[in-house]
Amino acid sequence: MGFVWTHMRWAAAIVLGFTVWTTAAGANEVPRSGPVLGKHADRMEIRFGGALHDRGFLTVHEADGFVVNGELLFRSPDLLARLGAPRPYIGASYAFVEDGATPVQFIYAGLNWQVHWTERVYTGFSLGGAVNDADLSAGSPNWGLGCNASFHLAASAGVDLTDRVSVEIFGDHFSNAELCFSNGGHETAGMRIGVRF
Repeated sequence: MGFVWTHMRWAAAIVLGFTVWTTAAGANEVPRSGPVLGKHADRMEIRFGGALHDRGFLTVHEADGFVVNGELLFRSPDLLARLGAPRPYIGASYAFVEDGATPVQFIYAGLNWQVHWTERVYTGFSLGGAVNDADLSAGSPNWGLGCNASFHLAASAGVDLTDRVSVEIFGDHFSNAELCFSNGGHETAGMRIGVRF
């Protein structure tokens, strides 16, 4: 019951935060005729922020800590235009873990899709792969990850503060889709700033 209650509180906080954001950002906007896919596909972007370690909707919370996260998104190549102009990305997460647990660092890459629902409010989705430096020996705190290679899934919701700067809440999920001996997964949830150029 504690696991469910903890995640229900996280979901409520995220929904409330996004509602406040969209209300504040969209108060003086003229509504679009429809969503816009790939609005910033022709620009590069750096994202940097922080997140809570081992927190999310699918992961059992076993360790407390803080994660520093950074991503670099590239311009979408023309050959991806028919797929919604996703931008290739690379990223890294470094965890500072409490309670003596061994931290796990992830390096990941893939494609990121972004949909603008108004001039400034957007949501995003990322799909790719990752590698980590976890100790997977029997009895180690990270044994449940199963392997040092995994899939990377991410979701975000944000607001363009200016044409170049955005702020967003995001969640990362790493797991191996049952391809290894265990698939405990790993998640983070937090906030970051984006700068386009």
